[in-house]
Amino acid sequence: HIMQEVLAKLPDLAPLVWSCYDHDAVVWVWSAAMGKWEKIMSAEGVMQGCPLGPVLFALGVLQMSVDLHADFPDAMGGAYLDDMPTVLPAGMVGAYLEALERRAAAIHLQLKLPKCHVHSQVEAAVHAAVGSLSQRHQDELQAQEPPLPLIAERGSSIGFGQLEGVRVLGGYLGEEEYRRDR
Repeated sequence: HIMQEVLAKLPDLAPLVWSCYDHDAVVWVWSAAMGKWEKIMSAEGVMQGCPLGPVLFALGVLQMSVDLHADFPDAMGGAYLDDMPTVLPAGMVGAYLEALERRAAAIHLQLKLPKCHVHSQVEAAVHAAVGSLSQRHQDELQAQEPPLPLIAERGSSIGFGQLEGVRVLGGYLGEEEYRRDR
C-alpha cells in the first residue's frame, strides 16, 4: 500500500524507498529471558528508526484521514510520526473509533486500543466518550493485564488508556516507575 502511495504522490522518492524496502530487514532484539540477542525478520510496515518512516506512515494514512474527515466533519486530526491525534465531540468517540478501525484494517493497519487516549478537562466528557465505545472496545480495554482504568486522573486531564509516561528528546517523563523501567 505505501509503495503505491509513494509512486502516485511522490514518484521522485520511489527509488530511495524501493532501495530501503524491497527486502525483508533484520532487526536485532535483546532477550533478557534468554540472555542473548535474537534476530527478527521485519517483513511489513516501516522500519523502526527509519528516517523515512514518519513520512511513509503519513502518506500511507493520508487517504484514510481524508475519508474519515468526510465522514466526521466535526473531527480535527492528522498524522504525526506514527500517531493520529484527533479532536472530536465526546459522543462521537465510539463511532469514530469503529470507522477508524475498519478503514485501518483495509490498508493492513491494526489499531492498538490500549494506546488510545481520551482526554478532557471535563470529567463528564470522558464518561460520555467511554459510554460511546462499543462493548467490544470496553471489554478489550479491561482485558489488558493489568486492566486499564477507564477513568484515571492525571494532573488537570482526565482520561483512559496507558498514561504513565512519554519519551521526549531522549528522556522519559512520567511516573517514577515508568522512568525507572526505561
